[in-house]
Amino acid sequence: MAEVSELERQVSELTQQLKPFEVVSTNAGILLEEPTKGTRTNGSVSVKPGKEAHQFGGKTYRWWKNIEGEELVTYRPQIEGTYRIWLSWGSGHSNHSTNAKYVLNSGPQRVELATVNQQLAVGQTGPVNNKTNWSGFLDAGVHAFESKDVISIVGSNTGPYVTADAIFFQPIMPGTNVSPQPRYPAKRDAVNAKLNEEYFPPREARFLRFTIDTTTRAEGCIDELEVFSNGKNIALASLGSKATSSGDFVHPLHNLKQINDGEYGNARSWIVKDAKGGWVQIEFPETKIIDHVRWGRDRTGKINDRLPIGYRIEAATEAGKWHLVASSADRSQERVLASPDANRYQFTGLSPSQKRQGQDWLASLQSTKKHLQTLKQTKRVYAGSFVQPGPTHRLYRGEADAKREQVVAGSIKAFNSLELSPNTPEQKRRLALADWISSDDNPLTPRVIANRIWQFQFGLGIVDTPSDFGRNGSPPTHPELLDYLAAQLVENDWSLKHLHRLILNSRTWQQNDKPNSKAFRIDATTRLLWRFPPRRLEAEALRDSILAVTGNLDLHSAGGPGFNPFDVEMENVRHYHEKKTYGPPDWRRMIYMTKVRQEREHVFGVFDCPDASMAVAKRSRSTTPLQALNLLNSRFIMQQAGLFAERLTRECDDDSERVRLAWNLCFQRNPTDTELRDSTMFIQRSGLTQFTRVMLNTTEFVFIP
Repeated sequence: MAEVSELERQVSELTQQLKPFEVVSTNAGILLEEPTKGTRTNGSVSVKPGKEAHQFGGKTYRWWKNIEGEELVTYRPQIEGTYRIWLSWGSGHSNHSTNAKYVLNSGPQRVELATVNQQLAVGQTGPVNNKTNWSGFLDAGVHAFESKDVISIVGSNTGPYVTADAIFFQPIMPGTNVSPQPRYPAKRDAVNAKLNEEYFPPREARFLRFTIDTTTRAEGCIDELEVFSNGKNIALASLGSKATSSGDFVHPLHNLKQINDGEYGNARSWIVKDAKGGWVQIEFPETKIIDHVRWGRDRTGKINDRLPIGYRIEAATEAGKWHLVASSADRSQERVLASPDANRYQFTGLSPSQKRQGQDWLASLQSTKKHLQTLKQTKRVYAGSFVQPGPTHRLYRGEADAKREQVVAGSIKAFNSLELSPNTPEQKRRLALADWISSDDNPLTPRVIANRIWQFQFGLGIVDTPSDFGRNGSPPTHPELLDYLAAQLVENDWSLKHLHRLILNSRTWQQNDKPNSKAFRIDATTRLLWRFPPRRLEAEALRDSILAVTGNLDLHSAGGPGFNPFDVEMENVRHYHEKKTYGPPDWRRMIYMTKVRQEREHVFGVFDCPDASMAVAKRSRSTTPLQALNLLNSRFIMQQAGLFAERLTRECDDDSERVRLAWNLCFQRNPTDTELRDSTMFIQRSGLTQFTRVMLNTTEFVFIP
């Protein structure tokens, strides 16, 4: 669409225009959050309003008693190179000095950086409101630094107190034009597990040390530490550089020699022994001018744990005389470049016209992106395309890359040949397979189907290994009967209804389950079907039967989303707990219950419900104490017993009528005189709810008679 293309062009143009306002920097600055030392009485103020997420420093500033002419506060940056200095202090109170002096002591030279009114914030005018505030940053100019240079705050003749806060040293890289309107201090983007770049003013170094102060988890890990001089990585062991450390985490996959072997990835990484304060150090064969360090947790992007997020990088020409070149102090806590636009740009420290222009561009960018997103939103569907299958090859030893001769789709030749050519379309391949499975010459298919239907009706198939009719399976107890049923299925157009009707109208299916002592001695498991094989109802039928007799089974809410049998606790993963209460949404047929893999419903799951994570040819059948306890004491049964009692009370006037109705609902018959008398006496002695609870636990209710 032309409109979409135009809006994408506008987004790109506005993003480029806003580039100078991004709250990230590419060069490593040096942040001193507090002075190295101070003299006289001092304290701290713990509240600093005016701070923003992208700014520097902690939440406190320091104060000292003001002594005129005395160096009250000292900052020792220990840096080399050219930096722009940004000063800040605590403001907002009338007892602060109005002319505190910041001085740079560089050897014999003493350069006055700024004289500031610490009662007011940077750029502020007017009366002092006596509310604690942070000053913001004041540009103190560009200066060349040696490692021993010191910045001091000198006491003045006004105000009883001098305050001190963060100083930021913004690097000026070689070849960079020093702007008269410098960019306000900006943090670098957050640490990235894949790759991090540290650029700083060139300096001499024979040693470089990377100290890990904090990590995302456990001991820190680095896959490669690279140090550059004139664009070349001089940290490589192959160039003679040596790696040492404070201690190594013992692991066969991670070792120190991999920190500078030139290879990337988790399998070529090093892990520090100590979670806090551990370090790795590279010693170069000779002193070099360095200006760039590159490092990462895993350059392949696969692993992101053990990431160092608090670190210091120091250089030295002599062992032990370290000077800071980069650290995590000037990095954001979040990935700013991947964050929403409102967090990505800042307009602090700019002229009113620049601030207004930047904010206008940002507003235009946000509205344009919103409009573009609306235009791109289209209806989505899951769609696929039909393609013909490609050639299939025999694979040598199963290796996907070891292809041998091409093979043709077909069946096992000992059984049949589908006579397909290599270029037979997929539709005809499927049709050929279906024709073979349902062929009159293939007796296996109707036998398997007939056996499964018999299994559903009697609880056990004529062949009790329903998925194995071969030599490893059980032989049929009635082979002629199985063949007869299979023939009936084929002769009646594969009608399953016909087969069900045939079985249900048989004397075998309609006989009762009364025992016979003589038959028991011959066939105790009833495999020869001398009576109807008694068996317990499946879990689904049992639950549905309970709801039906209590009058609560919902037969109207067919289909749609299932009901959940668990109380679900949402965390990083779902936790499934036993339900404490049940209501109408849970009273649908159990076929509509949501099945959770590897989790069993707490009441009826013990009645041999198969795990939803697997398919089974037949269910196991067990008898356990937990089944009896659940059917007697579970919350579900106790609730339904109470509701059953309410139904009987609602529909009948006396206990005798209630017993007859309960018998008909549960057993589809009237009680005998003895059963009626005993049940009435039980209700009078123990109550109607206990009676309904017993009825739901009787063998006649739980088992198929």
